[in-house]
Amino acid sequence: MKKVVAVFLMVLLCTSMLAIVAFADSNDSPKPDDNHTVDVSGGEGGSASSTSTVVSKDGVTTITAKPQEGYKFTGWTYTGDFEWVKGDANSPEIVIKPLSDVKFVANFEKIGNGGGKKDDDNKSPATGYDMTPVLVVMAAVLSVSAAAAVVTGKRYFASK
Repeated sequence: MKKVVAVFLMVLLCTSMLAIVAFADSNDSPKPDDNHTVDVSGGEGGSASSTSTVVSKDGVTTITAKPQEGYKFTGWTYTGDFEWVKGDANSPEIVIKPLSDVKFVANFEKIGNGGGKKDDDNKSPATGYDMTPVLVVMAAVLSVSAAAAVVTGKRYFASK
């Protein structure tokens, strides 16, 4: 039984180290000394701009959406980690503090389109959540479980 526990702990240690390395190498993780890029674009019916395309770790930037004639601003779609300083996802002018590289797309709607939106136009903004850390942890748990099952199975069958 001591050997099973030792092997289990060794496998757990190895998978934990792999998970730590995977998290440390992730490009999505904000690093304290990094500058963060701000990518801003306008969708069909308008344009968008930012006061800065590269922001220092403690800096902020103002992002503005400008609809073309015949269109109205309907909100931002975005990815990346940031803090709202001013405005929200429905404000045409926002101020953010990037915590990682971020991307904002201004969304516009044609005015006078018959009064109704299509159902698929009424979407929440993207949050940009990255599932990589969750998958790494799940892989580590599965690896440990499989190793424990193999070691336990060998010991069980060897004793019969």
